[in-house]
Parts: sequence; C-alpha cells; structure tokens
Amino acid sequence: MITFSRHVLANGLRVLVCEDPLSPMATFNMLYTVGARNENPERTGFAHLFEHLMFGGSANVPDFDYEVQRVGGDANAFTNNDYTNYYVTLPADNIETAFWLESDRLCEPAFSQESLDIQKKVVIEEFRQRYLNAPYGDIQHIFRDLVYKVHPYRWPTIGLNIEHIENATLDEVKDFFYRHYTPSRAILAVSGNVKTDHIFALAEKWFGDIRRDAPKEPAPPAEPVQTEARTLFKEGNVPATRIMIAFHSADRLHRDTKLGDLMTDVFADGLSSRLIQRLVKESRTCTDANAYITGSFDPGAVIFSAQVADGVKPETAIGQIWDEIHEMQDSGPTDYEINKARNRQEAAQIIGETASQTMSQTLATYEMLGDANLVNTEYRAYDDMQPDDVMDFARRTCTVENSSTLIYRSK
Repeated sequence: MITFSRHVLANGLRVLVCEDPLSPMATFNMLYTVGARNENPERTGFAHLFEHLMFGGSANVPDFDYEVQRVGGDANAFTNNDYTNYYVTLPADNIETAFWLESDRLCEPAFSQESLDIQKKVVIEEFRQRYLNAPYGDIQHIFRDLVYKVHPYRWPTIGLNIEHIENATLDEVKDFFYRHYTPSRAILAVSGNVKTDHIFALAEKWFGDIRRDAPKEPAPPAEPVQTEARTLFKEGNVPATRIMIAFHSADRLHRDTKLGDLMTDVFADGLSSRLIQRLVKESRTCTDANAYITGSFDPGAVIFSAQVADGVKPETAIGQIWDEIHEMQDSGPTDYEINKARNRQEAAQIIGETASQTMSQTLATYEMLGDANLVNTEYRAYDDMQPDDVMDFARRTCTVENSSTLIYRSK
C-alpha cells in the first residue's frame, strides 16, 4: 500500500507527496497535461520542442542543468502523445532548489529568437538522425498514419514533418506556452525522504503566486470505428522486412485495456511466450516477434510486430500471426499463462514502489487520469480476469475489419 497526500493550490496546481524516509534522495516530478494530442495538425512537434526549450534557461536561471548539478542532482524530461514530464532527482536536503528552478521557468522560459533557433536546430537534427536517416526511422510516421485517420495519435511526438518545426515562429511558441504551461494544467509529485507539510509549504511559496489560467480547448476528435481492413506496402533501405498489425482498442482506464495487456503478455512476454516459441524458435519464419498495447489515454491499439527472416515471404509470417490470434479466439489462454501475466503486473508494481523517480511519475500520471489512488488499486483489477475474458476480448478486438497491416519491405 502506497501512502501519499494530496493538496491543490488556489491556482489549480495539484501537489502529491509520498514520504520515503529510507531514501536519502528525493524526486521532484512536474507533469504538464500537454502532449502531441494537443497540437495543431499544421504545427506538430511543439510539445516535444518545448521539452528542449524548457532547459534553455529562464528569467533568473540562465543554465538549468548547471544549477541542478551544483546541488548533486540530475534532471531530465520526456514527451509522449498525452503529456510532457519533467523530473529532478537530487539529495532530499536540496529539494527546494527544484522548486525554485521549476517555478522560474513556469513563470516564463528565456524566450528569444536565438534560443528558439538553437533548439529548433537540435530538434531538426534529431528528426533527421532518428526518423529520416535511421533504418525503420519513419515506421511510426507511416504506421500511425495508417491506423489513425482523425485523432492526433496519427503523428508521433517528433511531429509530422520537419517543416512544422522549421517554420515555427517565436510568437507561435509563446502562444503554445501560455496556453498549456499553466498551474492548472500541471501536476507536481514529490517522493523520497521528505516531509509532507514541508513540501506543501514549498509549493505555496514557489508556485502559489503564479496566476495564469488555462483556456479551455476542445477534446481531440474521436477516431471513427474502423469497418474494413487496411494494408500498406512500403519499401526502404532496411536490413529485413518488418510487419506490423494494429487493432483499435479502448482508452487507458477501460477494462479492455487490461485484458489486452494480459493477452499480449501471453503472446510475447518472455522466451516461452507463444509468438517467440512458434514464429521464432519452431518455424523460424521470424527473427523476432512482439505484441503490446499502446496504453494511451484516449482509445489506443493492440499491436503485433515481427521481423521476417531472410527468404521468408511476409505473407507467411502474417498468416502465422493470424493463426495464433485465431487460436486465442478459439481456446483462450491457459490458467498458467494468465497467472504468469498477473504475476508480472504485481512484480512491476512492487519494483515501481522502490524507486522515488518511478513512484513520483506514476502518481502524477494517475492523477492526470483522474485518481492518484489508482497506484494502489489498478493492478488488482487484473485479479478477477479469467481466460474466457481474454478470449472474448480477442474475438471482439482482433478482427479482420479492425486490422491495419504495414509490410515494410527491405529493398
């Protein structure tokens, strides 16, 4: 049982504290409820661009990383389609440094054309190296665009194309910041060797006077129900042919997402899983195989992927994946497979409790989902899920008309 306390400032900032007196360290985690799903389709990649801009200094702090390192800390951040997360891990005695730094850049980063140009170059270079010039680098752009037609999940966090970042103006960047980086759209979670009352007092001291409201924005457009199969062929300079199959599924808190989690664990978690045993070890049609859920906040997907062995037609590997899906639909998983998957969920929960960084991120994420106490209850929802429930999920979700298949051929 994870014990934590919650407090909301008058400006809407939500503060969560989890005390761990056995740790000499503490993690200051600030989550902003803005991700790629909040972007203008004509100006994508802004959420990720801001992950870089926020480390470019602020009004009173020219070098964020220097100040963190000076007190023995380490800072980093990441962006996904649903939110942007910043965290600082440092000795607990120096926790106020993180409050000072984050509050200063929440008031306003060091906006300048020079700073913007520098970070644009960094992001553009990342785009080129990781997404345009690397083998399979563009696969997420291609696959997301195949699976999603309306919802902003159709582009990855780096953005749809380089031009959106190249053409970003300082005024557009400032507008994005003031709309999305507000106290009411932020969640602060602190865990480690700290005292709750002290953290609440620091939150009031450093963030209480920041009075900036978040304008209301419409929810992202809902993805229409898919009614026919989609298949796309792509050729590229890649070492081997790769296949991906997606099935639309439910949102993050829906029971179906947990059923999909259990099902994909049966398919691909570990060397004894079904796909590894049958596609990689027995038939050797693939050199690797995987299955997973996207776990996104809005309705996501169940995804199967595999790298096809040399000399094997991709249609053969796709047929074998469908054979495994049909077997799941006909017979379901065994009791042993379900228990193994449940144990994995419980182990992940226990491991997460041991690291302050993981704990603070998890608390903030659940708070964004609507209930931070899900950290104590969600994994228990797996306990009552039976093999027949997983079989029913496979029948309802993994249908031909709900499938999107990408065949990325090696030239």
